[in-house]
Amino acid sequence: MVKYKEGFSAQMVHYLLNTLTAKRGALLDPFSGTGTALFASRELGWEATGIELLPVGCAITKARQVAEQMELKALQQEMKTIRDIDFSAIKPDSPIRHIAITEGAFSQETEDQLNGYLTYCENRVEDPHLKTFFRFAAFCILERVSYTRKDGQYLRWDYRAGRSLVKSKFDKGKVYPFKEALQLQLDLMVEDLLCDDMDLFKRKKPKKEPRIRLIQGSCLEELCKLDDEYFDFILTSPP
Repeated sequence: MVKYKEGFSAQMVHYLLNTLTAKRGALLDPFSGTGTALFASRELGWEATGIELLPVGCAITKARQVAEQMELKALQQEMKTIRDIDFSAIKPDSPIRHIAITEGAFSQETEDQLNGYLTYCENRVEDPHLKTFFRFAAFCILERVSYTRKDGQYLRWDYRAGRSLVKSKFDKGKVYPFKEALQLQLDLMVEDLLCDDMDLFKRKKPKKEPRIRLIQGSCLEELCKLDDEYFDFILTSPP
């Protein structure tokens, strides 16, 4: 589960495709976001291409693709392994590089755990699908373990961050320890994988599904690289 309010429902995609066209073909979403149009159209037999500029949308789409291909037994075994690891004891390869607006967002303990965890995922998780999955879990809990909360286009800072610029005493509630938040997130993701009526991590294994192609970049630059008259349907929610 990751907060992303801009998406629309798969049911709407199904309705539009079933209502407005009688044949299957190639669909394009030039602002694909988290990939709803791509996955929903594929369920109806469409070949789907998405263009997305923001890394957050691409990360979610890739995680959904990975979730369809993972072996649950391998996932559960790796989860048992990481449960007892002190990630703060792992020297990070590439510590998080903050910008001004995120400096001090985490306690030092949380930042050490987060950096160690990401290094562990990169160096010790060999299966590429599991690597993507575990890194995505960390992405999902960033707000939960930080002193910040997204408020529109801005960040609200909890008074416990000790920022001198904070004028009001804003309390966001519980700031989760990293290991607790990570375990809750992983348990939730596994629950989604095991559920028959999933949303984010829908695992269906038909004999053969049309492909989903994701292009990271600006549609202003990427559209001109695509073949003329290749797509049969364009469905999108532009920013």
